[in-house]
Amino acid sequence: MAKSTYSLRGKWREALVASVLAALSAPSLAAVGENIGVSLRAMSLGNAVTADPGGIEAVHYNPAGLTHLTGKRHDLTLMAARVRTFAEFNAPEDYKGIFGFKEDPVIGQRSTSADHAFYVPGIGLVKPKVPVIVAPMSGFSYNEPDSRFTFADMLFAPQLVAYDRSRQGDDDPTRFGGRTMVLQRFTYFAPSMGYKVSDTLSLGVTASLSHHALALNTDFRAPNQLLAMVGQLQKALCPEGGNPIDTVLFGLCSKGRMNPFNKIANLEFQVSVPSDPTLYLGFLWEPNDWFALGGVYQSESKMRMTGKYKFEYDPNIRAFYDGVSHSALGPIILAALAQPSSVPEKEEGNVTLTLPYPKHIQVGTKFKFGRIQLNGDVSWTNWKAWENFVFDFDQELSALQMARLFGYPDATKLVMPRGYKNTWSGGIGLQVDVTSKLRTRMGVEFRKSSVRPDRIDTVAPLSDDRLYGIGFGYSIDKFTDIDATIAFLHTRYTAQANSSCNLNCDNLLNVVYNPYAGLDVTTGLKVDVGGITIRKRF
Repeated sequence: MAKSTYSLRGKWREALVASVLAALSAPSLAAVGENIGVSLRAMSLGNAVTADPGGIEAVHYNPAGLTHLTGKRHDLTLMAARVRTFAEFNAPEDYKGIFGFKEDPVIGQRSTSADHAFYVPGIGLVKPKVPVIVAPMSGFSYNEPDSRFTFADMLFAPQLVAYDRSRQGDDDPTRFGGRTMVLQRFTYFAPSMGYKVSDTLSLGVTASLSHHALALNTDFRAPNQLLAMVGQLQKALCPEGGNPIDTVLFGLCSKGRMNPFNKIANLEFQVSVPSDPTLYLGFLWEPNDWFALGGVYQSESKMRMTGKYKFEYDPNIRAFYDGVSHSALGPIILAALAQPSSVPEKEEGNVTLTLPYPKHIQVGTKFKFGRIQLNGDVSWTNWKAWENFVFDFDQELSALQMARLFGYPDATKLVMPRGYKNTWSGGIGLQVDVTSKLRTRMGVEFRKSSVRPDRIDTVAPLSDDRLYGIGFGYSIDKFTDIDATIAFLHTRYTAQANSSCNLNCDNLLNVVYNPYAGLDVTTGLKVDVGGITIRKRF
């Protein structure tokens, strides 16, 4: 009995390790947050502006376009964004439960949240419980009369996604797939230069420094077949009052009872890098008045993000280990397998995440026929660079000590395979000059998810999606223009049972985090953005 019992416990430990650490895949939300906090005008044109970068936001979209700006200019933007998440959990008709356990409390539940959070440098995660995030952005440009050079700088957020489900409480079914999630990249220094090589060709460069932050708080459970088998063994071998023989020898009949639907732990995780450098190179070719071709290359960077972590283990799991370690044979077997003798109430300290910021290429065209202008862009992002996430902890963790049985040599480091894919996306935009002062715009961007269908989860509910934008520009006088935009990005995806092994697989030997094993899960998010930009010439 001892051999089979500890074999089951070993498989369960592997599932626990994966469950505690797999949700760190949250950075995949970067794919949905690209170009949400940069330019209202660009969103109204489906971000198809590489050949028509507009004002000072050319710093990001194509610095070669800065040569269109003359004299001194200042752009000020006030942007408001709302992020809402939702998820539904249902049992399929052939649902068999997890090795005899069928009463999953999330079945038939729906979760929605419209609260937000954000990361403040020097303070950390902030959850103000507000329905809308409001952010100002600003940029300046300067061009000497008759000079071929234009210089500029701008504050903007090239990536931004944040949600907070913590107000939903301990009954919220999505608490096992992310209570709070923040992914933000804020570019605070972006000195740029555009150079007019000839009347038809311009080149540009931007050297930026950005603050990049990732914060996550989530509960964990492990509805794994092998953990459920341990629970069924406890039911069979441990009647009320316990089993004196097991209590003395192995400790299986401890107070800690295994149920695949119980909470195991909570993780709070915050990391950031204060100054991540990237380089933008752009060109703009305008051979005539009705056609333009532009392109921009954004370099990759190697981010080394540092911060804090805290694991808080559930009392039930601690009681289970306590029972094993206080039996006669349990400590001997745990020591022989290099396993921890107990699970602490919590573990906290410093962690480093090594992660590349992927390179990006975008090419676009502009066609203008009288009052009508049509833009079209295609882009490619090297999300495949996120093949592995590498975490370095400041101490040996109980969860990683458990994993030594399965080939983890270092209990202070985790190399986590992710296997994301490169993506091609595209956008189109239409602008109509209604009058000499008024311009209307509309556009759509077709965004491809970097997360494969078999990796989707509720932390990163990313499917292929579309960004729709509509807006207008108005010239108040020869010194002042305004742009106003509203944009919508909605994702929705249904993962049938056993289709994503980051979400709902229930096969016997599956050890990847699957908090909703065997269930059909519909998940997604909605991002609504609106605001106004005032452009001044001096």
